[in-house]
Amino acid sequence: MSATIRNVAGGNAGGKSRYRRYRESPRAQRRALWIGLAVFVVGAAAVPFALFRNTAHPLKDVASNQPAQIAAKPTTVALDPNALKIAREFILTAVARKNLDAAYDITDTDVRGTMTRRQWESGTIPVEYYPVGDVPLDAFKVTYSYPHQALLQVSLVSKKGQTSENKEGFTFFIGLKKVGSGGQDRWVVNYWAPDYHPPIPGGPQ
Repeated sequence: MSATIRNVAGGNAGGKSRYRRYRESPRAQRRALWIGLAVFVVGAAAVPFALFRNTAHPLKDVASNQPAQIAAKPTTVALDPNALKIAREFILTAVARKNLDAAYDITDTDVRGTMTRRQWESGTIPVEYYPVGDVPLDAFKVTYSYPHQALLQVSLVSKKGQTSENKEGFTFFIGLKKVGSGGQDRWVVNYWAPDYHPPIPGGPQ
């Protein structure tokens, strides 16, 4: 009986001795610290993955044997005489820098932007100037004409006494679109630009 008591006491004493040695060992404490840090890092990395993992269902790649949907081309129509009238008026006013008040009303915001009427009448406008003389109707050629939009080419000849880069004439594109509805619809100019083709440099002589 006494031997058993001594053995138990000795075992407890040995356990306390090992625990005491662990507490007093810097190496053992550093090992425990690194193990604890490793466990923390792994756990911290796993938490966002568990919370924010992608739970969306993948889209199915379904092939279709149906023909591709292609936008229908607008129906070509004869040019509206009112559109031609507005194009000619725009050239004689905005392009020639005359009667700009009238030009403001037939110019779309695609050209004049947010300019007020007063700003427009100052003459500093985003419309290329040309010292045009008369604009006969046969100067226009239709590029395309649809019910609500049209694009024309117009060959202009400079006014006598004025100088220009091309005294023999210059070709411009003028675009128009119909705005409004019902009896209030009307044509306005929404594009104006020269038909300019930069020269192609020649090869070495």
